[in-house]
Amino acid sequence: MGFLFDSEPQTVIQQNELPDFLKTFYEDQTQNIGNIQGIAANIYNDQKDYIPYSGARLQNFTTDQLTGMERLRNNLGITIDNDTGQVVATGDNAVGQDQLADAIDKVGYAGQTWQDLGGEYLQQGSVQTKDWTPGEADRYMNPYRDKVIDARLGRLDDVYARRRSADDARASEAGVFGGGRHAVLDALREEEENQMRDQIVAEGEDQGYQNSQQQFERDQSRAITTQTQNQNAGLQAFNANRDQFNTDMNRIATAGQGLAGLATTAQQMGNIDVENLMRIGGMGQDMGQKSLDIQYEDFLNQKSHPWQQMGALSGAISGNTPDPYARLFAQQQQTTSGGGPNMFSQIAGAGLAGLGVAGGLGWQPLA
Repeated sequence: MGFLFDSEPQTVIQQNELPDFLKTFYEDQTQNIGNIQGIAANIYNDQKDYIPYSGARLQNFTTDQLTGMERLRNNLGITIDNDTGQVVATGDNAVGQDQLADAIDKVGYAGQTWQDLGGEYLQQGSVQTKDWTPGEADRYMNPYRDKVIDARLGRLDDVYARRRSADDARASEAGVFGGGRHAVLDALREEEENQMRDQIVAEGEDQGYQNSQQQFERDQSRAITTQTQNQNAGLQAFNANRDQFNTDMNRIATAGQGLAGLATTAQQMGNIDVENLMRIGGMGQDMGQKSLDIQYEDFLNQKSHPWQQMGALSGAISGNTPDPYARLFAQQQQTTSGGGPNMFSQIAGAGLAGLGVAGGLGWQPLA
């Protein structure tokens, strides 16, 4: 350390002096900067051209995934033209489509009513009866007259015919046949016969009327019973047919619902198969993608390795490399303004000059 005196005021500078061995070290380092910059320039020139990556970056679909896609299209009834890639058919042959169509038909048929299919609702009418009128009485009396009264009158005619023959025979024997006495006898006999006929007819009409009325009432009772039984039988048959119709329709509707359930189950099972295939294929795709990523990462590491070396050299040139001695002697204490640089500043200046030399060699780290 020394002091300089002059006639003019001088600035007093106090500075730290580097040891000789450090001064030699930094001088050697400055001399080697040119060589280091040359190496860095060669690295840059060798790597400045873009090197494209020739490997695959994206893993294609796996066979399982492609199979799952194809099966899904089949489940949906979708057909793809292999040449154009366009959809050529959709929905017609989807899984469960036939069962679903049958289900729709059955449910639609089961939704019809008894009347829709030609059934008629039973109209319950009242039991039909007749009144005892003169016409009904005459209608019932006619058979009685034919079978009872006329028969009795016929027998009466036979009786009086025999009497007339006997009277004629007696009149002939008495020699009075055709005379007045014979005429009187015939008149009395005919009067008696007429009285008997009137009596038979009157009694027969009265009895016949009563019998006819009773028969009419019995016929009406039987008619009412028969009509009631027929109505009950018809009602039972109608109810049985209607109940069977409802049972059949419920069975058809249930079958339709079952078919719809089968269609849904078939679709779900198909989708589960597709999901399983896609999951398995996804695992293979993930593994393949990881392999491609590793290969690309290795390519990037190999490509960046020269630049990492160049960065290390640049750090050494710029002084960014840690140096405990440089940190120890980097500071200087200046008590007054002015004065020239110390030895460390001179060496640093030499380093900056070296950078200028490296730039002249073509190194452009920021280009």
